[in-house]
Amino acid sequence: MEAEPGHAVKKTWVDTKIKSSREAFLEGLTTGLKNPIGKERRLIISLVGSEEGFVDGGLLIFKSKKKTEDYHDEMNSDHFEEWLRDSVVKAELLEIVNKEKHNYQQLAVDKLAAEHGVTILRLPPYQCELNPIELVWAQVKGHVARNNKTFKMTEVKQLFEEGLQLVTPQR
Repeated sequence: MEAEPGHAVKKTWVDTKIKSSREAFLEGLTTGLKNPIGKERRLIISLVGSEEGFVDGGLLIFKSKKKTEDYHDEMNSDHFEEWLRDSVVKAELLEIVNKEKHNYQQLAVDKLAAEHGVTILRLPPYQCELNPIELVWAQVKGHVARNNKTFKMTEVKQLFEEGLQLVTPQR
């Protein structure tokens, strides 16, 4: 998932006497807040969760190094492997994986994940409707959008973390 400083809900007061943006401009009125647009730095976010909720220590969040619309080249195997190595939950997950890993054929990423106590769930490509994390991202990004007032990265990160706290297994 990614989040950018300009992520906000678009809403303005409406004057029913004004019929166009041009008329508002000529009257000296605003046409609403202008969110920052274009290629910006973003927050890159990955999170471990299950039916019982989020896993403690399972959050990876970092600021992109490039100003780009496509963040996918930054969420790469290097970041993923570093996150697995630093995961707080690795001892618990490693115990579970070690008990079951002999039942599965392993790829290189599976072996690395097992060493760090993580099980990888593979979903069909381009089938986001099968991925429950998409519902979580929708809730969290909605919280950010509704509450983003300054469009600054520090506030977006804080709002993202607040939004995570609002997600429960029931929601």
